[in-house]
Order: sequence, then structure tokens, then C-alpha cells
Amino acid sequence: MKRHNTTPNCNCLPFPYKYYAMWLIGLILCVWGCKSTQINSGDTQMGSCLNAVSAKKVTGKYRIDLYLETSQSMFGFMLPKKQTQFQSTVWDIASRLSNEKSLDFRIFQTATRNQASQPVKLTTFQKLLNSGSFQAGKQTDIPQIIDNITHNWNKKTVSILISDLIFSPGDQSPALLTQITTDVRSRFYKKPWASEIIKLSSEFNFRTRSGLQPNSPYYIWIIGAPDLVSEVSRRIKLGLSAFESVTHGITETAPVYSILPYISPVASAMATKCEVDHNYYSYSEWDGSEDPMIIPVAINLSAFPPAYQQPAYLKKHLRVECPGGKVSLVGVSLKPDAKSTTDRNLIFSTGATHLIKLKVEKLTQDDNVLSINIQKHSQAWIKEINDNVDDPLRKRTTGFSKLVNGLDNAYGTEPWLLVRPLKLLITKNSL
Repeated sequence: MKRHNTTPNCNCLPFPYKYYAMWLIGLILCVWGCKSTQINSGDTQMGSCLNAVSAKKVTGKYRIDLYLETSQSMFGFMLPKKQTQFQSTVWDIASRLSNEKSLDFRIFQTATRNQASQPVKLTTFQKLLNSGSFQAGKQTDIPQIIDNITHNWNKKTVSILISDLIFSPGDQSPALLTQITTDVRSRFYKKPWASEIIKLSSEFNFRTRSGLQPNSPYYIWIIGAPDLVSEVSRRIKLGLSAFESVTHGITETAPVYSILPYISPVASAMATKCEVDHNYYSYSEWDGSEDPMIIPVAINLSAFPPAYQQPAYLKKHLRVECPGGKVSLVGVSLKPDAKSTTDRNLIFSTGATHLIKLKVEKLTQDDNVLSINIQKHSQAWIKEINDNVDDPLRKRTTGFSKLVNGLDNAYGTEPWLLVRPLKLLITKNSL
């Protein structure tokens, strides 16, 4: 059923009256739109809650097992007299998670290959971390560690591995280095768990010789059910300032977003709140003019890996489609400006991190749905941090891109960041 002639044409009113009339219509739509409006767009029926998805919330108690690799390659991160960023960050994570009443928290150390992980009490862990006096192992095997921590996996358990993730094949054989791709793929292919790797850096002390590397990479690898990985990742990142991350097996639902209300000579727009998921969705009316519309959209991308949040990446890879007209991206900026109380409230409610401006013109249909999505490409930092031989300066990670390739092969590559695009509705006011 097409919806027309249901709202008064405010374009014939003097500007002040038109302004108040449109906001009266907006108030009515906020109450009515999410409940009853149905729009035919081609063969698809959609409510005005165009993107409504009831988010799957984490409920009930779950367990976190934190594993710290304590092979010899890790000890440069732990200084007994002067605390490194590694020691500070790891203790911050462990202490915060241990204080959460909604989860059961345990700590293990993984010292060397062919040795089971050993449980460690929180107070003991703090002393060993501050002094760098864990039981040292000669060599660890990343695939074997994964086997160890996923052996007793269940959907209410999340495992966190803190490691430098250095793959050391011993004789530096390229064939053995490539084997990590196969080994990682086999441990994640068609498995019920998801993965997120967070890259951090810290000072690293070369204990066998003098010198200090100020920015040596290490990693926090989170493995578990997709919803729990996202929840634990959110908790961990609350205490992080600079990091990169790569996820696998986690489909991004539509982020919270809202149009910023406006009135122009040819169109007006308002934000309506949906009762299904309590997010804001956007409704615009236009008078049939061919003049272009500039539509501002505030969007919260805080859950995305940092590389995908960069304005340069979004300008290059954000895609907008409108079957009934022409649409283009005008600009992307961080930290949306709030020019009015309404804008400030919407930005606060959505937690918006970005402002996207779209130019829409040459609409030919009475009801037009704009779809917004972001193309997913490999993150540049993954190749930049990789090395195919041992790096004595500890600036790069041997075999890291091969490890990520294994995860890519296990989960497959998705062309889009969002499993469902964001949508905006523009309908013609035709009295």
C-alpha cells in the first residue's frame, strides 16, 4: 500500500509556520511510524523501522580464561624495576575482569610446548607480572596453544591469549612458515567460535644485550562464541588508548545511527525512534523538486576496528545506493558538531562517532530507500607488522600475516562490513 496524501503539504506555508507544522508531523510520526507504517518499495515491504534488529544481549554468568604466554621471547616485556606498558595493560585487564560479578575469571600461564597451561592465582599473577619471574619456557607453538585453550570449549567460555604470536619454525624454512596458515585454518574452520586479535605495543628490553625497543608488538587474542567475544572485547578496549584489531566470525549488525533533522526549501527530515530495538531511524519528505538535498547522518562506528573508522577509509569504501535517484557522498568527519539541542540529544543518544553527508538528487519514485554499506578490505597494518624471518629488533611479528590468512581461509571473506545496510527513507509529499 502506497502511503501518500497522509500528511499536510507544509511547503505552501510561510517559513515559521511551516517549521512548526513539520515538527508537529514529526511528533505524530515518532508515535505512529514504528507501529503501523508499511511501504512498498519494489517487491519488498518494510516498516519505517527500516533496519530494526533486536540485538542479542549477553545474559547470565559466563567464564573468562586468560592465558599468558611465558616463553623466553615474552620476558623482554616484563621489567622488574621499571614497569612497561605491557605490564600496566595486562594487569589493568586482569584486575578489571576479576572484579566483574557477571563472570567467572581464571588465569593460566603457558610456558612451553608440550606442557599443559598452569593455573595462577590473581595475587600471585600480579607479583610474577611485576617482577617478570614467571616459569620460563624455551619455545611455544601457537597452534598447540589454540588446541589447549579450545579443548574444553563451551558456549559460555571465552579464552584470552596474551602473546607476541611469533611463529618460529626453527630452521627458517619457508615451507614451515607457510604451514601456520594451514594449522590455523584447521583449528577454526566450521568451528562454533569466533576470533578477535587486538594488536598493542610496549617497550621491550633485550635481556641478552643492551638496548630497548620502544614499540614492540604483542597481541590479545579473544576466542569464544561471537556475542561473548564482542562483549569481552568491549570490556577490554575500555582501558586501551591505541590499538588495531581484526575480527573473524563476527557479523556486524547495523550500527546505531540517525539523520539530523533539517528543513530546506525542497525537503524536511526527522528522526523517529523504533519500538523494536529503540534505535533511531530516518524519515524525509521531499516536494518533488529536482534540486539536490544534502542529508546529514550521525552514525556510531565505535565497535569497528580502528582502521575501518578512519575518514579516509570511509570516503574510499563507503557505498550508497538509491534505485530511484542519484546519491553521492559529500563528506565524512569525526565527532559530529551539535548545532542545536535536538542535534546534541541525538548525537548523545546514538553515541555518534562520525557525521556523513549525502547528496541526493534526481529522484524519480514516490518512495525512495537509500542503502548505506562499507566495503571490507584487508587492513594495511597486518602486512606492515609482518615479517617472514625472525626480527632481532622486535619491530615486527614473524608469520603474523600467515596466521591471519589462516583465519581468512577458515571463515571466508565478506565483501561488506555490515551484514545489513543502513537505510534511509525519502518519500514524496504529493497533495
